[in-house]
Amino acid sequence: MPPVPKRHHFVPEFIVRNFRGPDGLVAFYDKENAGDGVVDRNPSKVFYRDHLYTKTDANGTRDVSQELAFSAVESDAAKVVQKVVLAARDGSLASLSPAEKYQWDIFFYDQWRRVPDMRTSLFSPDYLEELKASALSDFERDYRPMTDEERAHFSDHSVVERMNQYAMVGMLEKRSPMILDALRRRGLGVVRLEKSSKSFILGSRPVVKLTQPGQTSLDDPTVEMWMPVAPDVMIGMGKPGREDVMAYANDAWVRGFNMSVVSNSSQIVSCSAALIKSLLKPR
Repeated sequence: MPPVPKRHHFVPEFIVRNFRGPDGLVAFYDKENAGDGVVDRNPSKVFYRDHLYTKTDANGTRDVSQELAFSAVESDAAKVVQKVVLAARDGSLASLSPAEKYQWDIFFYDQWRRVPDMRTSLFSPDYLEELKASALSDFERDYRPMTDEERAHFSDHSVVERMNQYAMVGMLEKRSPMILDALRRRGLGVVRLEKSSKSFILGSRPVVKLTQPGQTSLDDPTVEMWMPVAPDVMIGMGKPGREDVMAYANDAWVRGFNMSVVSNSSQIVSCSAALIKSLLKPR
């Protein structure tokens, strides 16, 4: 039997490797360990958590099928990303087949929803506690009063953690057809740097959604979503009507985007430690 994968990367290594510096390492900053400052890390040792997508039953049996499913998606997406990046650096917009565009849409959607920062923003500890209390209340209403032993069981921290993990991974096993259809209706969007002296950063929440007040629908042409896939290239949504688009980002736009990454992510990766430090200093 093959070994059970333990280290689950929520941002794929093939993306992180694109942000390596000349020494083969990435500059890394973790807000939860801000005292460490910006440190150098091997690309394989950032943006991961042990058994992040593992479901564990009451007997301790581990199910890593979701991690394996994400790995399969990443393998397909890596070829598409390389094709788009090479074309962008050559000053052109890659022409993707319908299959390649679908592979990108799946990967892009997963990168938007699968990361811990997204989970934290949607499901606070208080919210999860309310969900548990509501579920137990519904059980008693529909079936019978719970015993003291059962109440103690569902108050056990390890049991609650396992149940929450099981529910979270279960949610990731299904993709919304509505969102995938919305992404399909948008073309491919590519942004390349106007100046080679600038760089995009990569966050632990790698997909950044840019919206106007009150406008959140993916069918709205003013709504943008972007993911840096290299220091000089981002990929995201094109225009409605499946229209592909390529644009060049000037200095002000790049810094504004990078600041959005800093604001929305708990961890940051860059090819430059100096860049991360400059973004952490208010102007």
